[in-house]
Amino acid sequence: MEQNFNFGLENGERQKLEEITKKKISNIVFNSFEDDWSKDTSVFDDKIKGKGDLLFLIEDDKKNKFGGVYYGKVDKSGYWLKGDTSFIFSLVRNGELNPKIFLLKEGQADNAFISCLTNNSYLFAFGNNDTTKNSDIDVGKCGSKYNKCTPTRYTAQSGDLINGQTYTPKSIHVFQLSN
Repeated sequence: MEQNFNFGLENGERQKLEEITKKKISNIVFNSFEDDWSKDTSVFDDKIKGKGDLLFLIEDDKKNKFGGVYYGKVDKSGYWLKGDTSFIFSLVRNGELNPKIFLLKEGQADNAFISCLTNNSYLFAFGNNDTTKNSDIDVGKCGSKYNKCTPTRYTAQSGDLINGQTYTPKSIHVFQLSN
């Protein structure tokens, strides 16, 4: 019962996420263990479309948990959305709970977040770099090799979220936040 109440988060993680977002986690919107996130058949976009105040949490195979928060409404797919108050974060690094948030750099709000189309190889991303076509956090569809962190638009530095630049996702969750 306690695990369900904590939405599958480990001891202390829910509290820390609610502290950094200043909101409560009220619901699971997407769960990669249950929901399809494959190229061409993913339900990810349908699950988040029309919603706002979303927390995206990725766990990799190296005991890192990180992600981003998008407070705006996800009203379209395949286009970068503006998000003045969006941020990315590290919750767990190498198995240790040590939350840190990384804000958007000045003037970078236009490329805060994107939910990719079902036929795209990417699921979603935070922080587009127009020059390199990399993002601060790129999340590929199930089984893809497109999972990487290349901080540019947010204040994170290389190594703040994961070990190196690429990662293998173990799980992806999207949580609804509320006041």
